[in-house]
Amino acid sequence: MKNARDGRRKLTFKRADVILIICSLTVAAVLFVAGIISPAGRLTQLRVRAYRDGELCLDHAVTDELRTVLTGHEGGENVVVIHDNGVYIETADCPGQDCVKMGRITKAGEEIVCLPHRLVIRIEGGKAGIDAVVR
Repeated sequence: MKNARDGRRKLTFKRADVILIICSLTVAAVLFVAGIISPAGRLTQLRVRAYRDGELCLDHAVTDELRTVLTGHEGGENVVVIHDNGVYIETADCPGQDCVKMGRITKAGEEIVCLPHRLVIRIEGGKAGIDAVVR
């Protein structure tokens, strides 16, 4: 419909259009509050967690410095170092030294695995960016 005075079209909304707009804005607000479409997402502090045979044996903030010895399966030892917002295995008495060769990890979701000692060291929390890392 044209307005006779200035030649512009007049915008009109039907009741269904108004209800659809209100519902869309409500859903967007709920998702934003829940952190699903928030730019930062749900950001928590990164933690280094070590599991021996599936049981938690170390839980430490990645921002704090730590050097500790973790005893694995049948008494095997891994020297774990948390330094400079990352974690790595400094030495291990397992054959192959694959866990030492994996190097330093710094991102949520990354992990170091020592199969002979049945030890998994993982960085958890924060906002994971990549689902898997292949080395």
